[in-house]
Parts: sequence; C-alpha cells; structure tokens
Amino acid sequence: GTPDYYVQKLFSVNKGTAVALILLDNKAVTGQDGLYASAVVDQQQKELIIKTVNHSDQSKNAAFQMESPVKFMTKGLIAEMAGNALNQVNSFDQPSAIAPKQGNVRLKNGQLHLTLKAYSFNVIKIPFK
Repeated sequence: GTPDYYVQKLFSVNKGTAVALILLDNKAVTGQDGLYASAVVDQQQKELIIKTVNHSDQSKNAAFQMESPVKFMTKGLIAEMAGNALNQVNSFDQPSAIAPKQGNVRLKNGQLHLTLKAYSFNVIKIPFK
C-alpha cells in the first residue's frame, strides 16, 4: 500500500467513541514545535487512542499529559510511520519503506514520554480499566 493508504486506514480503524483531552506543556497540541496530537477514548475496546504527527525534519521528545477519570494501564502499543524525507514513497523495490511498524510504549504517572521521529505519524493505544 501507499503511505496515504496506511494513514487513512489508521485513522478509520481508530475513531474512538468520545474525544479525550491531551496536553503538551499544559496546552493543546496544535503545531507547537512541529507537533500535533489528538486523543479519543474507545469505550467498547477500553482504550485511549492517541494520534500524533511530527512534521518537523528532526526527532522530537514529548511528554504528553492525559487527564481522564479512568485508570490507564502502564503499557500500550504504538503504530509508527516515518520516512527519511517528505518525498519518500513505497516502491516495488521497497514496498514497505513507509508502513506502520508496531512497538510498545509505557505510561508513567499519567504521562506518555515519546521520541517522535522526523516526518512521522503515530497511533498509540493505551488500555484502561
């Protein structure tokens, strides 16, 4: 698939059921330092779903604060898509050059510390009770 396909698929299968608050330095994440983020709760799957974008050409460290009445688990999953350049595409030689790669994340004291790669789109899922 193309990078566009993967991004659309990640958005479509991670809609959630309610909007949740996510902050960076006590502010909504709306492009500061090249970072964007949104969060939703999926009540049926019992997950917090966070979508982040780093449109900068440099990796960024971020500590997102989640405010919610639910108790989050300390471990979650991340689907990360990143390229080396904005014009990078998948090809017959490299069909998965830009495709979601799965990994793990940890939540500590209500904060999610991440290093977001340059030119990346990420979907993080954190289960809750």
